[in-house]
Amino acid sequence: MKRIIIFNASSSLYGAERGLLNLIKALKDDFEITVVIPRRGVLKNRIEKICPDAEVIIFPLAVLMSSSSPLYLLKFIFLNFFNFFYFLFYINYNKIDLVVTNSVLLTFPALCSCFLNRPHIWHIREFFPSRLVNYFLGRYIKIFSSHIICQSEFIKHKFGLKKKAKVIYEPLDEREYKVYRKEIAKERLNVHKDTLVITLVSRIHPSKGQYEFIVNMRDVLKNNPKLSLIIAGDVTPPTPRNIRYKRKIIDFIKDYNLKNIILTGFTDDVGLIYSASDICIFPFKREEPFGICVAEALSFGKITFYPFEGGLREVYGIFNDGYEFIVENVLKTIENFIGTEDRYKEIVIPQRLSFSCYMRDIEDTYCGS
Repeated sequence: MKRIIIFNASSSLYGAERGLLNLIKALKDDFEITVVIPRRGVLKNRIEKICPDAEVIIFPLAVLMSSSSPLYLLKFIFLNFFNFFYFLFYINYNKIDLVVTNSVLLTFPALCSCFLNRPHIWHIREFFPSRLVNYFLGRYIKIFSSHIICQSEFIKHKFGLKKKAKVIYEPLDEREYKVYRKEIAKERLNVHKDTLVITLVSRIHPSKGQYEFIVNMRDVLKNNPKLSLIIAGDVTPPTPRNIRYKRKIIDFIKDYNLKNIILTGFTDDVGLIYSASDICIFPFKREEPFGICVAEALSFGKITFYPFEGGLREVYGIFNDGYEFIVENVLKTIENFIGTEDRYKEIVIPQRLSFSCYMRDIEDTYCGS
């Protein structure tokens, strides 16, 4: 059995990490898996639950970020050299057959594989705001990768990877979701069964637009006691800027006494959130690589508002469902709300986002490496 090492930039449990778990599920019967993550936490526990035989290494990693801080740059350069030499030895000594980078934010694994003449697969799940950074990073990715897998056609275009990259959409695995009756889900979230529930499901980050949305919704929330807004997610990465953004949200809620806004923090049971929801809103402020949370909301059959741009155009193309996020349209929908069917028996996942389709595409790429 071949040995594979997978590097992941974060230890949270959002987009890239959920992609990592799907990858492990698809490969666990064909490879001996080693996973490198920067810290302990819920991700490590989930990896060990999915694949008890996997080795999980906790190691500080040089993560590429949009920062001009001299302190960050010094730390990044030092860690990059340290990571490179340490894992150069590790990969060679442990006879690793295949190197995988699960994030565009890690650059050293590609160099390690090149020096040791090992095949390298790069999963591209995010991009940088700077076109220049994306341009040069795209060239680097093409040079140092045997195979490139992009999360969407949009990502593929962003890095100029038209010929070499393959698009494999992140799947929705129905086995991972528990669907509740709406009244039971609302009860577990301490929401009255007759309350109209709006949810914002994503990590808390300035690009996700949670603060700006609740500012626009302030009067509606204040004047409608039978309306609740649930913000499901937490800060990641925990940079000072992101932490300040969350504090801004909390302070606004307190200043205006908006008791019908609930912050759940990170939740591993997103099925509970979607089951309780009547309307799902994704007020993103910049283009998204794909939008797995939007795909989840649509699969649960919810009234869903999201921007029709970036990778979310592809989500709309797959589902042919949802509404473009415009605040005025959201307010009109709330005013005229008619309840949706309570799908407590199942969720409906399109074939293109099924786990079986994903597994077939992953096996075609990996078994050939």
